[in-house]
Amino acid sequence: MAIFAQAKVIKVLLAVFLAFGAYGLFQPEICYAEKEISTPEDETFVLPESRVLWTRDGNPAGSELTWSEAQEFLNDLNRENFAGCSLWRLPLPEELAAMLIYLDSGNADNEDISLEPDYYWVTSANGLESDYAEAVNMEDGSTDSNLKSESNYVWPVCDR
Repeated sequence: MAIFAQAKVIKVLLAVFLAFGAYGLFQPEICYAEKEISTPEDETFVLPESRVLWTRDGNPAGSELTWSEAQEFLNDLNRENFAGCSLWRLPLPEELAAMLIYLDSGNADNEDISLEPDYYWVTSANGLESDYAEAVNMEDGSTDSNLKSESNYVWPVCDR
């Protein structure tokens, strides 16, 4: 049954490529298959079992940002339609936790993924209504509430 499903996915991908590739509508930056990670030359990738697109650079802004600077950076990515996506956002805490597990598993050894072993802003309920927002430490997976005026790294994700 699984082989049949994989063959069906391949046929659909081939049809999409043939239908749209010749007209420039196929976007190689986006991984269209659910369980496949794009090639290392790409700026983005998708974790296995994930539905979000990640940047390979875990610090695409180039420095730590305050909460408001992070929101502005995400808005800029969306305006630019970076990597063919216009729905860039901060990851959920569980999405960053899944990334940490993936990186620690050794499966990412051949991927060109870079990150800072420090705190990253995440989307959280308290991030919308107070002076504090949640951040995840990518060194040990711990979470903390930081003042929005403090600076943390931003690793954007885009819903597919």
